[in-house]
Amino acid sequence: MNNLFRLFYIMHYLTMHNKANAMILAEQLEVSTRTIYRDINTLSALGFPVYAQSGRDGGIRLLDTHHLSATFVDDAEQDQIILALQNLAATNLKSVTPLVNKLSSLFKKRSRTMDRYRFFNLGSRR
Repeated sequence: MNNLFRLFYIMHYLTMHNKANAMILAEQLEVSTRTIYRDINTLSALGFPVYAQSGRDGGIRLLDTHHLSATFVDDAEQDQIILALQNLAATNLKSVTPLVNKLSSLFKKRSRTMDRYRFFNLGSRR
């Protein structure tokens, strides 16, 4: 799985759930917990207010001040993000579909991008 997919999935998960467990994210994304912590460090280095806290009430969280803005990526990058997430959704990771819809709405490109590409799931059934 691509690093970009994981980063956006983690951000989406944290936005929707307020708190995440590295083991659960690792299982959902089919990577190690170490990879999740590296992704958290990457997000933090990129300026996203993500932090991990250990202990009984620990977990991975976003600071309350975080709001995603469409202006941090240009039009071509927005199209690439939507296309990449659509590909991910086609691999049976259906939890990505709400993220595709939200980002498409945020980027105001839903009709243009969603209608331009058609995807087929050619993978095996589980």
